[in-house]
Amino acid sequence: MSADSSRGHVKTARLRVFDTLPDTAPVDIPTSMTLLGISRTTYWRRVRDGSLPKPDRILGRLSLPAGVLRQVMRGERPSHTPAKPAAAHRQEAQQAHNREQ
Repeated sequence: MSADSSRGHVKTARLRVFDTLPDTAPVDIPTSMTLLGISRTTYWRRVRDGSLPKPDRILGRLSLPAGVLRQVMRGERPSHTPAKPAAAHRQEAQQAHNREQ
């Protein structure tokens, strides 16, 4: 089996289970583009114009929560704020700690 066909199999499996995913489950960008029926260029154009939220980076991969994709697919305006990087959380915790002292 070639690399391309194995990737296609994985993508098909992701699409098959999409309806069963919890709203918080991350869905990678290629799967998101397939579900929305748009190209990579259109995906990023929609992120820039605000009709799609900026994706989160989780373990080095860009993704959107399944619930946000469902909102977009229903034609609703997505209500999603990207997760903060761990460094931002550490910095906020340090600042809060410094204020308490």
